[in-house]
Amino acid sequence: MFDKNLKKICIRNLFLVLIVTLMFFSIAYAHEPKNISFCQDITESGVYVLNDTLIGNQPGKNYCINIKNESVILDCNFNSIVDSNRAIQINSGSSIIKNCDIRNPNYGIYVNSASDNLIKNNNISDCFECILLLGTSYRNEIINNNIFLGRTGVILHHFSRAELINNDISNHTRGGVETYTYARVNLTNNTLSYNGWSGAHITSGSGLLINNTASNNEEHGFYINRSYSLINNTALKIINGIYT
Repeated sequence: MFDKNLKKICIRNLFLVLIVTLMFFSIAYAHEPKNISFCQDITESGVYVLNDTLIGNQPGKNYCINIKNESVILDCNFNSIVDSNRAIQINSGSSIIKNCDIRNPNYGIYVNSASDNLIKNNNISDCFECILLLGTSYRNEIINNNIFLGRTGVILHHFSRAELINNDISNHTRGGVETYTYARVNLTNNTLSYNGWSGAHITSGSGLLINNTASNNEEHGFYINRSYSLINNTALKIINGIYT
C-alpha cells in the first residue's frame, strides 16, 4: 500500500516539475524581462525581475505586487519586499514566484482562488501568515522555501490544494503548516521545527506525508486527520510525535 502510494506521489511530482519547467521556458522565450522597481499591478503575461527593494503597499491598496494575469514569472532576483500588508498577491494562475526575500508582511504570498502556481526558492519571514491559500486554489506547488518567524508558516483554507516539497518551515507561534475546511495538502521532505502548536496541524481533507521531519515543536510533531497516509516521517523532541 505504502510502496504504491510512494510510487504514485513520485511520478506525480516528476510530472508536475516537468509541466512547470515547460511553462517556464515557454513564458521566458516568449517575453523579454521587464524590470520592477516599485509596487505595482502585473496585468500582462511575461517575465518580471525585481531590481530594487520594495517597501510598503501601493498607495490606497493593501498589497505591494498584485498578479492579475496568467503566465507570469516574477523573479525577485534575491531583492526584498518589506513592511507590506500583502507582499505578493496572486489573483490568477500558472505563474512562478521565485528568489524573493519577503520580510515583515502580514501575508507574504496571498493566493486568492488561483491555481497551477509555483512558489519556489523564497525566504519569507516575520509574518502573520507567511503563505496563505484561499478559495479554489488548486495544484499549487511550494518548493525549496525558507519560511520562518511568523504566526503560521503555510495555511490552506476552503477548497485549496497544494504540494509542499523541500521547505524549511520553522519558528512559528502556531503551526508550521495548517489546513482548514476542505483544504488538502501533500507534504514531502519538509523540515518543520520549533513551532508553537505542531509542525503540521492538518485537520481537513486527505493526502500523503512522506519523509518529513518535525522536531522541537511545543505540542505535536504531526497533528493529522486520519484520512492522511504517513510514510517515513520523523518526529523528535516533542510531547506527541504523531497524533491522529
